[in-house]
Amino acid sequence: MLALGAGVGLLLHGGSVAPVAHRPTQGVARSATAATPGPNDPLEVLHAWDRRRAAAWSHGDAAALARLYVTGSRARSADLALLRRYTDRGLVVSGLRMQVLRARVLVDRSRVLVLEVTERLATARAAPATVRSASRTLPAGGVSTHLVRFRKVGAAWLVAAVTTPR
Repeated sequence: MLALGAGVGLLLHGGSVAPVAHRPTQGVARSATAATPGPNDPLEVLHAWDRRRAAAWSHGDAAALARLYVTGSRARSADLALLRRYTDRGLVVSGLRMQVLRARVLVDRSRVLVLEVTERLATARAAPATVRSASRTLPAGGVSTHLVRFRKVGAAWLVAAVTTPR
């Protein structure tokens, strides 16, 4: 989760363009067509979170971005710092979309979800906040794998941690 081209995104997903795993038994991947995803389906949790994250980035909205993470998480601090580097230069990042190449459920409990996600930055554009016509496509990212730990707080799934597996 985490590389916006040369810099945007230690935590950028945003939607997949390739088939990905769907509600597998712990540690086992299944086809995305195996069942209809619901609000607690692991991949729907990931994609819904990614859509909210992309919206926060496209508006340069640090408060909205912060609400996607468990308070005090390193992932939250890193994503907010990266957003700040863009907004401090007067830039917003839009069209953020990650290509999920593989997703595997490692833990699927009522309030904790851990996914191993292999992805790459598919698209993103950086532009001055005031002049969108001057946008610049950011370079596509390399493929990376992360462990994404979600925690359910109230009705919302929040990211608690993002790590790189060894």
